[in-house]
Amino acid sequence: LAEKLCRLHKHVMRGVGPGGFRPMLEPLRVQLVRNFGQSHLSPYLYAASVCVSEFGRDPTMVPLLAGMLADLAAVVFGMLRTRDDFTAHPDVVEEFFYLAGRAMSHCPEPVVVSPLMSSLLRCAAVGMEVDHRDANGGTLHFLESTVSYGLRLQRRNGGGGGGSGGG
Repeated sequence: LAEKLCRLHKHVMRGVGPGGFRPMLEPLRVQLVRNFGQSHLSPYLYAASVCVSEFGRDPTMVPLLAGMLADLAAVVFGMLRTRDDFTAHPDVVEEFFYLAGRAMSHCPEPVVVSPLMSSLLRCAAVGMEVDHRDANGGTLHFLESTVSYGLRLQRRNGGGGGGSGGG
């Protein structure tokens, strides 16, 4: 049921477009955080990542999305305390890191400047140890998006690219 409900939200969001769905984003955020907190079902994380993809480039929506990510991260960090927890919930690991990766691609600034970033990186390090292809894929997506953001920032600030320069 959760998967079908989240798919419905995705299709409505994309069907009516960001302008038409904007008034529903805050109630959806509340619902996604509440439902995920109660159920720990990964479709709610997927729906949150769709929200980030659709609204993450709108500066007026970024604070709401950053708050949603932080609220969902608090639940995820609470349930993924040991390596065994990661192994037991590979779908949560996968969807959570796809969500975090989309945030790094669409609205990275609030993530980078928040205390959440160091927790995400520590969690990703454990996530990479999970022997599960999809969980690793989500975690790598987040790490690649984070590195790509750093490289974009470096180019924008006129920094060099290359290697160590040794020879």
